[in-house]
Amino acid sequence: MPQPADRVLPPIPGDDSARVAHLCDLGLLDSPPEPVFDRLTAIAREHLGTRQALLSLVDANRQWFKSVAGPLEARQTPRQDAFCAWAILAAEPMVVEDAAADPRFADNPLVLGEPFIGFYAGAPIRSGGFTIGTLCVLDRQPRRLDDAGRRLLAQLADTAAEIIGLRRRDEERIAIGDMLDAAVEEAYLFDVHADRVVYANAGGLQRIGCGDEEIGRLGPARVSPAYDRRNLVRIIDALRDGKPWIVSECEHLRRDGGRYPVETRFVRAVRDGRLSDRLLVVIARDITARKEAERELAYRAHHDNLTGLANRYLLEDRFEAARRRLRRKGAMIGIALIDLDRFKEVNDTWGHDAGDAVLMRVAGLMGAAVRPSDTVARVGGDEFVVLLDDLDEAAQAAAICDRLRAALDGIVVGGLPPGVVSASIGHAVATDASVTLDALMKLADSRMYADKL
Repeated sequence: MPQPADRVLPPIPGDDSARVAHLCDLGLLDSPPEPVFDRLTAIAREHLGTRQALLSLVDANRQWFKSVAGPLEARQTPRQDAFCAWAILAAEPMVVEDAAADPRFADNPLVLGEPFIGFYAGAPIRSGGFTIGTLCVLDRQPRRLDDAGRRLLAQLADTAAEIIGLRRRDEERIAIGDMLDAAVEEAYLFDVHADRVVYANAGGLQRIGCGDEEIGRLGPARVSPAYDRRNLVRIIDALRDGKPWIVSECEHLRRDGGRYPVETRFVRAVRDGRLSDRLLVVIARDITARKEAERELAYRAHHDNLTGLANRYLLEDRFEAARRRLRRKGAMIGIALIDLDRFKEVNDTWGHDAGDAVLMRVAGLMGAAVRPSDTVARVGGDEFVVLLDDLDEAAQAAAICDRLRAALDGIVVGGLPPGVVSASIGHAVATDASVTLDALMKLADSRMYADKL
């Protein structure tokens, strides 16, 4: 597309050729979506309240989106149009509060046309000494981003960089030429036909708790139940069909019987100068830390950052599960909507720390007042929703709401006058499995406002 003669284009860093080479070497460009990165963009979009959140990688002539949260058909744009091509030049998050008023972007095609960027904020993602892209958020309307939002964006970008760095180091460690080196955590040689462990390196011997003299008496299933003979034969057959290696995940057994997750790489061993049809090299690395990090990211993607309650995404998932049970069992489900009265007064008078203390106190009180099967969610600044699952009768929902009113009556938070905040509650129940969450919340909302009167 021809560009206006006076259009401002992003500068190209002096080390850009090396930067792009490093990016290509990471193997991220044009790769399939991955949940671990999708969780990061989902967190950014939800907590910053924007239309889209992206993990953008800036290639030589384009920006390509590894992850997209929100409505966006494009998966890449020309680099000269990319806001991220500017953001990778800075060490701190770049924020454009009003794109149409910024001379760098006023005549940008992404401002004048889809996705009609009015606001942009992007934090740099660094790898190998280079900035390879950003974790960014977009909106159609101009807006501001406070310090807390900037910190969150930078933290999510740093998390993406950590994940990329871990993978990079792991790939370097398991290069084929060094597979059986002592630096590898665990390495094994299996005789698949004999169902026997032929060799284990020091790391493998330590994990399974035996010595060199014992290893030949063990079967591969002693290392992992996933290594039963049938599975290993399938792997050998797949490798014979032309695959250079196979990567998978499973659990290994410790000497005490405990289990831990590993990523494994299988290759055929070389015997007498030829690839063997029975000897299989297995390289494994402990991925406990990565799994824990992914679980933490999954938790953060589905829970409110301040209170630890479910967020809107988790509430929707739980509601759909409740609807499926309703369809099978024919019981009923309900929604209770809780709004804090005079909460703005707390923030304005005593500050946001006091407001946060109130929200955390309310979250604890509500969690104690409902049943274990119910889901308490924070869906707005001072708005909470309780999903009442598997109700026997409508009166049961009313009784739970009475307990919530009692729990939230005269809320006491240290440093604040007793009862400075109160709660209004409305609820609705349904026996029709076709009911939607929005419809139930709308009905509960009307009843909540009646409760305020």
